[in-house]
Amino acid sequence: MTFRAVHKKVALIVLPVLAVSALTGLVFRIGRQWFGMTEATGLTVRAIHEGKYLGEALNPIYVLVAGLGLLMLIGTGITMVRRRRGAVPSRRRARPLHRLVAIAVALPLTASAVTGIGFRLSQSWFGWTKEQAQWLLDIHQGTLLFGSDYRAYYVLFIGVGLLTLVVTGARMLGLLGRR
Repeated sequence: MTFRAVHKKVALIVLPVLAVSALTGLVFRIGRQWFGMTEATGLTVRAIHEGKYLGEALNPIYVLVAGLGLLMLIGTGITMVRRRRGAVPSRRRARPLHRLVAIAVALPLTASAVTGIGFRLSQSWFGWTKEQAQWLLDIHQGTLLFGSDYRAYYVLFIGVGLLTLVVTGARMLGLLGRR
């Protein structure tokens, strides 16, 4: 099985989960930082983002599946970055935009997936307190690199990037519109 075939099969499974994750991550961070979202609403949005509605036992599994699925898409996608010989990109196709955005967000999405998985599993499976795992959340949200004042811009960048990849990927798979 080729990397392209694996990429497509994994994408079919995790695209909805990644879309929900990107949207709720954006709504939570932007809503809390720029629009004064209430604590109660923030907790609800974050519960959806983390899959807490599935229950305590399935919550870390949800995060693990979403994160590992994203990492597999990044890993298999890296193998396809080079343009195939003889392929002429069309401006009307999603592939050139998908490729460009994927290159731009690959590293921050990798960091976000790894630290998101680490944060959830460290608490759920290894018994860490939130304070012990806070450094993982700080990397996940961009706080460590950009500070709390500018982390919303980082979340906006990777959230919109991931949503773009989901939409263009779904279009290439024939799930949205004509192929």
